[in-house]
Amino acid sequence: MQSFVQELRRRNVLRVAAFYAAASWLLVQVATQVFPFFDIPNWVVRLVVIASILGFPLALALSWFYELTPQGLVLESHVPREASITRLTGRRLDRWIIAALSLAVVVLLGDKPALHHDGRASLAAQGKSIAVLPFENLSDDKDNAYFASGIQDLILTKLAGIAELKVIARTSTEKYGSHPDDLRIVAQQLGVARILEGSVQKAGNQTLVNVQLIDGSTGAHLWAEAYTRTLENIFGVEGEVAQAVADAMKAKLTQGEQQAVSALPTANPAAYDLFLRAEYFYDKAFRDFTGDGLDTAIDLYQQAVSSDPAFALAWARLSTARSLAYILDRRAGVPTQQIGETALAAAEQALDLQPDLAEAHLAKGRWQAWIQRDTAAAAKSFDEALRLRPNDSGALFSKVIVLRNQGRYDEAADLMAKAVSLDPRNTVLADEQGSTLRNARRFAQAEQSYQRALALDPDNVFGAIGYAWLVVSRYGDVPRALALVPGQDMQSRRMQAKLLTLQRKYREAIAIYEGIPDSPRNFNIGTGPKALRLGLLYQAAGETEKARPLLQEVRRQLQVWFDDPQGEPDRRYLAGMHLAEAESALGERDAAVATIDAALAKISPDEPVEGVLGKQSDAAEAYAQAGRADLAVPLLQQLISQQGPGADLSAILLRLDPVWDAIRDDPRFVKLLVDAEARDRSSV
Repeated sequence: MQSFVQELRRRNVLRVAAFYAAASWLLVQVATQVFPFFDIPNWVVRLVVIASILGFPLALALSWFYELTPQGLVLESHVPREASITRLTGRRLDRWIIAALSLAVVVLLGDKPALHHDGRASLAAQGKSIAVLPFENLSDDKDNAYFASGIQDLILTKLAGIAELKVIARTSTEKYGSHPDDLRIVAQQLGVARILEGSVQKAGNQTLVNVQLIDGSTGAHLWAEAYTRTLENIFGVEGEVAQAVADAMKAKLTQGEQQAVSALPTANPAAYDLFLRAEYFYDKAFRDFTGDGLDTAIDLYQQAVSSDPAFALAWARLSTARSLAYILDRRAGVPTQQIGETALAAAEQALDLQPDLAEAHLAKGRWQAWIQRDTAAAAKSFDEALRLRPNDSGALFSKVIVLRNQGRYDEAADLMAKAVSLDPRNTVLADEQGSTLRNARRFAQAEQSYQRALALDPDNVFGAIGYAWLVVSRYGDVPRALALVPGQDMQSRRMQAKLLTLQRKYREAIAIYEGIPDSPRNFNIGTGPKALRLGLLYQAAGETEKARPLLQEVRRQLQVWFDDPQGEPDRRYLAGMHLAEAESALGERDAAVATIDAALAKISPDEPVEGVLGKQSDAAEAYAQAGRADLAVPLLQQLISQQGPGADLSAILLRLDPVWDAIRDDPRFVKLLVDAEARDRSSV
């Protein structure tokens, strides 16, 4: 044994082991600290760690069997003992070991905060990260809350345009209020080094804006300033505050950033006030994705640009508001062509007035993505917006949607992580991150994102629905999924009915649908008419005498929508799919297949990849309901083997869902289930 240890020493195996361990530890620490700063994905860090571990026995083996000579690596057995230079090599290795250990000590002691492999900690250690808390409205008139909110948002937007600063989005900061009890906890939760507090007081023609910059780690006040203005010269105060904050945080601004910070949005007092009022109403409508307050916002934006036709920011926001209205109106069956045209015109007006306005490029991109559905063009617009305002979580999320539409789910998931880091308390982003990760087939991460969304906001309906469906598709636990969606809103009740259907509890599902008011908001072309949903459930429950009148009536209605030559392709496609459901339930399966084929033919050649995958999923279900396994199974084989909307088509869900009952005993479907089960086991 002693001779073996001596031989290990002679061949420098122990020195190689020590050097390899020190160098590998140093490499892992550098990767852990530096990679997140450059937004390099965490899987690269994990790859470095794994490679370091796997390389250790290889390094030991090489040092045992080979010797480093002036001629290179030579088998140890081929080197005469008198010609060996292992002693000289050992002394060199000693120096390398000392150097590696010294560097490791420097890294360990010099930057402890960076040991947390989170890019936010790295930025926070430099003092270049900030959260702007909601400004307090000190006006006697509480209706002036819009004014304080607008000033805060404009300051935040100016700061977000500075590349050196990490600026937390408003949706994450507004939950804390104006004066939280412990700013150090707020800074820790948001991952920032600095916090900006403020208040706004508006009385008649006079305004007073107070701001103070606070150290997030100690709560100490670093800088404070009061800005007294009249409504005629309030313009630009947000730029002055942003510049002062950037100076206090020692952020270096490029020439373009300097110009953007100092630029005045308008010099018209009436237009400025109208704009701030519009922002207040639009913000709620956009976050809730409802029409509540949207018409008011559009009207106020329109008044703002009428008061100042050169108000580029107001034109841009008017465009985005109209694009949102287009989506909501299309869902409700309202004619949308005119509002789509006016959304584009407003975006182009903003770009003509101010080509370097990030919000204008963002508005154009949203029109391209939401209305024109040109993902390539939208991606370019969002990239330009991000070039001008790199820390805008909204622009990042818009780019994520484009990447998802293009089927680039891994890229979308990585970019979503950056958006979430800039808006960590945004529950909507958290549940959208869950959906993105689910479509990327990263199910464990998706589950964590859904859990975080619900931890941030237990009332997050879409987060609860997404999590419930993930629980069913991965675990088959329907009771647990039902417990996740206890709400009485329309979306939750629809999900409850779907989950009850998986349990074959059709009458309980019928009771839920009967209790939902039959309105355009609750039942539209996307959901299908209420009569269709009830008719299908009655049919499944064996109550044919109740099902047939409903299905026959709704078939006539859907046929009119499907045949409408003036109807948009998407609306006609959806009408066709619902019509095929009714035809299959009525026993008219050949007609249903013809309808499905005709509906698929209406898909635009420019349809985004995710849209095509979603429609293939719809078609697979519709063909299955028509009893056509020969048409449904090939589509399912494609969907279950790739990222996208078919990612949740697990073997568990295929066994549970009655939608596949008509082809369940077909040998092709049986084989598909066997293959799906094997795939699911290998992915656990």
